[in-house]
Amino acid sequence: MSPTPSIAPSAPIKVLVTGFGAFLDVKTNPSWEIARRLPPSFEDMHGEPIQLIVPNDPMPAAYHEIRDEVTALIDTHAPDLVIHMGLDVDSRGTFKVERSAQREGYHEFPDIRRKVFTRAENKAAFVKSPVSLSSTLDLDAAENVWRSGCASITLATSNDPHQHAKKTKRPEKQNVIVQLSDDNILAAAAIAGSALANFDIRTGLTEWYFTDAAESTSIANAMSKAMDSYQAAIQTQSDVKSARGAWYTYIRTRDGIPEVATQTGSVFTTYTTLPAWYTAMPADALKVFESVRKEEDKIWSSVVPKAARTSGSQEERPFTTFAMKFTILTLGSALSVHAAVIGERAGNAVVGKPEGFAAGTTGGGSAACAAPSDVTQLKQWLSDSTPRCIVIDKEYNFKTTEGSVTENGCRPASNKCPGNGGQDAINGASWCTNGNAGAGSKTISVTYDKAGIAGINMGSNKSVIGVGSKGVIRGKGLRIANGAKNVIIQNIHITDLNPQYIWGGDAITVAGSDQVWIDHCKFSMIGRQMVVLGETASNRVTISNNEFDGQTSYSATCDGHHYWTLYATGSNDQITLKGNYIHHTSGRSPKIGGNTAMHAVNNLWENNTGHAFDNGASGGKVLAEGNVFSNVKTTMLENKGKVFASPSSANAQCTAAIGHTCAVNTYSSSPALTGTDTSILSTFKSSTVTVAAADASTIKAKAGVGKI
Repeated sequence: MSPTPSIAPSAPIKVLVTGFGAFLDVKTNPSWEIARRLPPSFEDMHGEPIQLIVPNDPMPAAYHEIRDEVTALIDTHAPDLVIHMGLDVDSRGTFKVERSAQREGYHEFPDIRRKVFTRAENKAAFVKSPVSLSSTLDLDAAENVWRSGCASITLATSNDPHQHAKKTKRPEKQNVIVQLSDDNILAAAAIAGSALANFDIRTGLTEWYFTDAAESTSIANAMSKAMDSYQAAIQTQSDVKSARGAWYTYIRTRDGIPEVATQTGSVFTTYTTLPAWYTAMPADALKVFESVRKEEDKIWSSVVPKAARTSGSQEERPFTTFAMKFTILTLGSALSVHAAVIGERAGNAVVGKPEGFAAGTTGGGSAACAAPSDVTQLKQWLSDSTPRCIVIDKEYNFKTTEGSVTENGCRPASNKCPGNGGQDAINGASWCTNGNAGAGSKTISVTYDKAGIAGINMGSNKSVIGVGSKGVIRGKGLRIANGAKNVIIQNIHITDLNPQYIWGGDAITVAGSDQVWIDHCKFSMIGRQMVVLGETASNRVTISNNEFDGQTSYSATCDGHHYWTLYATGSNDQITLKGNYIHHTSGRSPKIGGNTAMHAVNNLWENNTGHAFDNGASGGKVLAEGNVFSNVKTTMLENKGKVFASPSSANAQCTAAIGHTCAVNTYSSSPALTGTDTSILSTFKSSTVTVAAADASTIKAKAGVGKI
């Protein structure tokens, strides 16, 4: 292994990275999915600081706007390197890495605005750039690496030039073409990264390259998950710098045996424990990275003079730039190839991280993601004490797995439409016989599916993640209780828990727990509560970007709206409720009880025929800001606790306590929330969230399954 250089501090290398926006039928552009997830800064493998400049928005695929925006970005930031990632729409469904692109020839082909450059505009647009923009990627070597490392990946070559190059005599070198299929789509996204291992660094810092991908939403999703997987691997390490050191040392192995190291400045200290994401890699994937690493080592050893490697001089920057580029595009490639080799499931990981009270929740951490084979294995994995990343990539149907029960229940007084959309009750917690069913209730026989009554008892340190909109748990809920903690449930649809009966089952129960994040889930057709917290302490919980779908054929209020929605009644609960879409409900949306502090921010309540909030206990504290109430009959049923509803006359008082002016709530065909109790504001200091202005369309578009 080459010696690790000692590098003197230097100014950061500035790199401008752009990605393109929607184009024709491509609504999610993979280039932007990569660009927007890059960190603002990091160190390369030798401790050299790298500053990444990524615009706030994707680059529109329109010539004049590209000209103006790119020119302005370059003039403003004076980057050392510019990386443009682009999308090529290809009807054959292929992923292409092009050797070169042309500056001119755009006067003949309309852009997405149906506009073209004039010849003069085209010639003047990027006058500082060469006519031919060559990447100098050694695609032949990259192809050989992939062929030798992953035989399952289909590669082919083509002489077909890009349409804009036809008139400009583009060099007739072959492009690498990767035919897309379900098992290699992530590998297609990663090939550009491994090609960089053979990048000719002697061309200097101003090298430009383009990567072009096929028209496919699945590619965008694949690239997105590849980047998120790497971020998740980094985030689960206890120390970010140690994680970087582990990664950099991994790609620079000695004699094919990986080292894992911590990094302090430019000094690496070896230790022996391998990270789980490395040990889970299959042999085929490891072959690819060994080949790539060896190519990188050749460049390190032969191209860069030894004096430059050890002096920290300016002459080392070309190599540093190479190393940085290698890192940017291969940081997603590790998990990309992993996914390509062992299937779609491995490409999944928790997306993002929780805001608010449950910040720092890591779930299964760096555990390898896997999908259980059936409901039995799913139940086993959820319940054991092993840290896990559990992938839900299909419907797991628990109905009938525990048989059915016929016994006495009741028809409560609330069911004024029996047999016509009302909801009867199971005698859970003696509800039918202790007076809660109301005067005039009567005993009836009820038959229900037993699996729905009690949720699966989960162990600690679990991530449960859905794939697209395919992850469904039917007929049984999840229970995080009795000391279970550090749990993430993301992108799962829980449905069909005896919806015809009150006490038919709860979708998610949290009690006697801590650090729980429920994100981008959907709840529908639930007998009782969609989410219930308490009565023992749930402690720190974040409920974000979920859809609470109250449309039902069995309504306690006889109007097709679900009443039992969200009940927070723990003895010591701190709940962040953010970005949720709560619709077609008629009550308990939410009900606050016990000793609960709830920060409700940027949620949308829509089409509620009863009430949203019910602050029914003296210990209830509610800070509500930036929410939208649309067609809600009653926004607050009662307030026995304390509420700050962010009225414009007092919202500035939030600043001292929580660091920002509280965003006002907005109302459409709904009465305004009331409450100006500023004494509770300090309670929410640790619920650190990003607060946006209320926007119903944005909240709805982002909430629920398949919206990550």
